[in-house]
Amino acid sequence: MSHVARTSILIVEDESLIAMDLEEMLKELGFRGIVAKPTSKSAETWLATSTPSFAVLDVHLREGTSEKVAEELARRSVPFIVSSGLESTAQMGFFAKGIRVPKPCSLDNLAAALNDLNIFPVLGN
Repeated sequence: MSHVARTSILIVEDESLIAMDLEEMLKELGFRGIVAKPTSKSAETWLATSTPSFAVLDVHLREGTSEKVAEELARRSVPFIVSSGLESTAQMGFFAKGIRVPKPCSLDNLAAALNDLNIFPVLGN
């Protein structure tokens, strides 16, 4: 079982209500230090100086996709969850390296995906 620090969790989601829901669910699961970015470009800029412990990515954003973010996360061996309304991301390039959860994501689905990735909050901090 690996533990991650309660800092530096990246959410890439262009729908602010969905991003807020994801953030609240992560907090409920014990995570802190969550950074939400609404565009792939803003996430890429953030990644230029930071590396998250893990990330939650929406596939389709208003500006296009978050595939460049998924590619960079995969290059750094950063685990990520793909929050998508698509039936499968298995044939979608770098998105296939993440764990898919259906969109909208439930707390149970998010917790199961984190468990599949062996990601648990550090308790007692």
